[in-house]
Amino acid sequence: MVESTIANFRVALPKFERSVVNGKEIVFFQLQICSGRKKWKINKRYSDFSELDATMRPKFSNMPVLPPKTWTPLKYDKDIEDRRAKLSDYVVAIMNRPDMRCFSTFRNFIELERYCQASIAFAPVKLSEISDLQQGGRDFKICWSKGLMFVAMSDMKIASRLDSYITN
Repeated sequence: MVESTIANFRVALPKFERSVVNGKEIVFFQLQICSGRKKWKINKRYSDFSELDATMRPKFSNMPVLPPKTWTPLKYDKDIEDRRAKLSDYVVAIMNRPDMRCFSTFRNFIELERYCQASIAFAPVKLSEISDLQQGGRDFKICWSKGLMFVAMSDMKIASRLDSYITN
């Protein structure tokens, strides 16, 4: 069983279960989440993972690989177990990226606020986003006491960088 441990926060996907819903067999994957002394289990279908991926992929580069959807439902335990292992790797990869595991969509996916109220105060909030920035970060300084971060930016075009190197 693959699991991720981040500062007393663990998530694992140890098993799958078959259930009949409205006369149709459905496969649920069990997530086990532990934060300190709080432990909970939630069942998710493959479609829930697919929705999570569709929401997060446009916002994050280098998203982990979600196992592909198959044309036909998986019937054999071996195939379902293979998908479970790949989904486990997927969830662990998200947990190992602080920017992803703190994203509200993922927090909702694992129902963190429902089971672990203490974590709500520490949820980061995205204030803005800069896109198509033609500059690169050169250095940064964090002032923890004032809650500020200063970033030194510079033009990344090679001509500008050469000119700066030659004249300085």
